[in-house]
Amino acid sequence: MKFKYNFLEKRLWRIEGEYFYEISEENRVIELNSIGLGVIFKLGEGQWLLLNFDDKRLTKVHYTKSLQNSEPIHYEKKIILDQFQVEISFEFTELDRINSS
Repeated sequence: MKFKYNFLEKRLWRIEGEYFYEISEENRVIELNSIGLGVIFKLGEGQWLLLNFDDKRLTKVHYTKSLQNSEPIHYEKKIILDQFQVEISFEFTELDRINSS
Protein backbone atom coordinates (compact mmCIF):
# COMPACT_ATOMS: atom_id res chain seq x y z
CA MET A 1 0.00 0.00 0.00
CA LYS A 2 1.64 3.18 -1.23
CA PHE A 3 0.55 6.74 -0.50
CA LYS A 4 1.58 10.33 -1.13
CA TYR A 5 0.61 13.15 1.26
CA ASN A 6 0.81 16.95 0.90
CA PHE A 7 1.16 18.60 4.32
CA LEU A 8 0.18 22.13 3.31
CA GLU A 9 -2.99 21.13 1.48
CA LYS A 10 -3.72 18.04 3.66
CA ARG A 11 -4.32 15.98 0.50
CA LEU A 12 -3.72 12.24 0.18
CA TRP A 13 -3.25 10.04 -2.88
CA ARG A 14 -3.17 6.26 -3.06
CA ILE A 15 -0.52 5.05 -5.49
CA GLU A 16 -1.15 1.93 -7.56
CA GLY A 17 1.53 1.32 -10.14
CA GLU A 18 1.78 4.47 -12.26
CA TYR A 19 -1.62 5.81 -11.16
CA PHE A 20 -2.47 8.24 -8.35
CA TYR A 21 -5.98 8.23 -6.85
CA GLU A 22 -6.83 11.26 -4.71
CA ILE A 23 -8.83 10.63 -1.55
CA SER A 24 -11.66 13.18 -1.50
CA GLU A 25 -12.14 15.87 1.15
CA GLU A 26 -15.43 14.22 2.12
CA ASN A 27 -13.39 11.29 3.43
CA ARG A 28 -11.04 13.48 5.50
CA VAL A 29 -11.32 14.59 9.15
CA ILE A 30 -8.84 17.00 10.77
CA GLU A 31 -8.63 17.08 14.56
CA LEU A 32 -6.44 18.45 17.33
CA ASN A 33 -5.56 15.85 19.92
CA SER A 34 -3.21 15.57 22.91
CA ILE A 35 -0.30 14.69 20.60
CA GLY A 36 -0.82 17.48 18.10
CA LEU A 37 -2.68 17.48 14.80
CA GLY A 38 -4.38 14.35 13.48
CA VAL A 39 -5.67 13.84 9.95
CA ILE A 40 -7.90 10.82 9.31
CA PHE A 41 -8.86 9.49 5.88
CA LYS A 42 -11.51 6.86 5.17
CA LEU A 43 -10.08 4.90 2.24
CA GLY A 44 -12.93 2.47 1.73
CA GLU A 45 -15.10 0.04 3.61
CA GLY A 46 -13.15 -0.86 6.75
CA GLN A 47 -9.98 1.01 5.68
CA TRP A 48 -8.56 4.05 7.50
CA LEU A 49 -5.35 6.05 7.42
CA LEU A 50 -4.37 8.29 10.36
CA LEU A 51 -1.51 10.78 10.28
CA ASN A 52 -0.31 12.32 13.58
CA PHE A 53 1.88 15.42 13.63
CA ASP A 54 3.58 16.92 16.65
CA ASP A 55 5.44 20.23 16.93
CA LYS A 56 8.71 18.53 15.95
CA ARG A 57 7.15 17.29 12.68
CA LEU A 58 7.73 13.70 13.76
CA THR A 59 4.91 11.80 12.18
CA LYS A 60 3.30 8.51 12.96
CA VAL A 61 1.18 7.04 10.23
CA HIS A 62 -1.34 4.30 11.00
CA TYR A 63 -3.21 2.20 8.44
CA THR A 64 -6.06 -0.10 9.42
CA LYS A 65 -8.07 -2.44 7.24
CA SER A 66 -10.61 -5.11 8.06
CA LEU A 67 -10.36 -8.64 6.74
CA GLN A 68 -13.41 -10.49 5.39
CA ASN A 69 -14.06 -11.87 8.90
CA SER A 70 -14.09 -8.25 10.20
CA GLU A 71 -10.81 -8.75 12.07
CA PRO A 72 -8.75 -5.52 11.80
CA ILE A 73 -5.12 -5.45 10.65
CA HIS A 74 -2.99 -2.53 11.84
CA TYR A 75 0.14 -1.05 10.30
CA GLU A 76 2.29 1.73 11.75
CA LYS A 77 5.17 3.71 10.33
CA LYS A 78 7.25 6.54 11.82
CA ILE A 79 8.31 9.27 9.43
CA ILE A 80 10.68 12.09 10.33
CA LEU A 81 10.22 15.14 8.14
CA ASP A 82 12.80 17.75 7.38
CA GLN A 83 11.92 21.36 8.09
CA PHE A 84 10.92 22.39 4.56
CA GLN A 85 9.36 19.16 3.31
CA VAL A 86 5.88 19.64 1.81
CA GLU A 87 5.12 16.21 0.31
CA ILE A 88 6.11 12.70 1.23
CA SER A 89 5.54 9.27 -0.28
CA PHE A 90 5.42 6.21 1.94
CA GLU A 91 4.57 2.54 1.70
CA PHE A 92 3.26 0.02 4.22
CA THR A 93 4.74 -3.46 4.07
CA GLU A 94 4.37 -6.55 6.24
CA LEU A 95 7.33 -5.25 8.29
CA ASP A 96 5.09 -2.34 9.39
CA ARG A 97 2.31 -4.64 10.54
CA ILE A 98 1.51 -4.56 14.26
CA ASN A 99 0.73 -7.93 15.77
CA SER A 100 -2.48 -7.83 17.76
CA SER A 101 -1.63 -10.91 19.80
